[in-house]
Amino acid sequence: MSDLEALIEKIEKLSPAGLNLLNEYVEFLSWREQLQPQAEQTQMWTYSFIETFGKATVAASENPAGMDVTMAPATVGNDTRPALWAR
Repeated sequence: MSDLEALIEKIEKLSPAGLNLLNEYVEFLSWREQLQPQAEQTQMWTYSFIETFGKATVAASENPAGMDVTMAPATVGNDTRPALWAR
């Protein structure tokens, strides 16, 4: 079994919500790769808050009542991308 076949099997087991998140992530990766030519990808240092959001610690320096930090799509014009939202 190839790595791609194993990945497809895992994808097929995802819930509709999981598939939606996966789609957003794949769109983000495609967007990121379009920004940088392949040769530049190895030379540039980057950090993705979206990719590491699941490991993040969310805290408040004051009363956190009503605080909400989430990852959700943001649309500007006709361009929709994953984004971090804090309220």
